[in-house]
Amino acid sequence: QHTLDERLDNLGQFVRWLTKNGPLRKGLDPSTAAGSIWTFTSAEVHRLLTVDRGWSGEKYERWLGDVLEAYLLPSPRE
Repeated sequence: QHTLDERLDNLGQFVRWLTKNGPLRKGLDPSTAAGSIWTFTSAEVHRLLTVDRGWSGEKYERWLGDVLEAYLLPSPRE
């Protein structure tokens, strides 16, 4: 549990850094953003996609980058 809590704290720091460089997507608060990143980047999600679904590491990396960008950052229309 300590490791999971520490990882969430570190991702909270990442979100604080991110918001110093620009806004989050409209309606997304930093706490929710950190918790969502924590989930998207979990070992369990990685395993589900790469082991259980057979994704390559490259496909997983592309997916994760796309998900994080779409979830965290404002769309060009905002």
